[in-house]
Amino acid sequence: MKGNFLTNTPDSLINRKASAIRRFTGRFLENFKNYVFVLDNCYQKEVVDSFEYQKWLVIIGYIINYPEKIKPKSIE
Repeated sequence: MKGNFLTNTPDSLINRKASAIRRFTGRFLENFKNYVFVLDNCYQKEVVDSFEYQKWLVIIGYIINYPEKIKPKSIE
């Protein structure tokens, strides 16, 4: 059982966390892609106001710039 010598965390736990984060990110991106598609259609039809559109752009900008702050709720 090797591990991270800085945090004394076993490799198995690091791998579990990494795979949970990958799954979370994959699901998030898939959902976001669908949301952007819907939002884009709404925006073109002027159903959604520009504030809602801007809000999502800000959220995505935050996620892209600070990925280390995005954490899944639970690690299996």
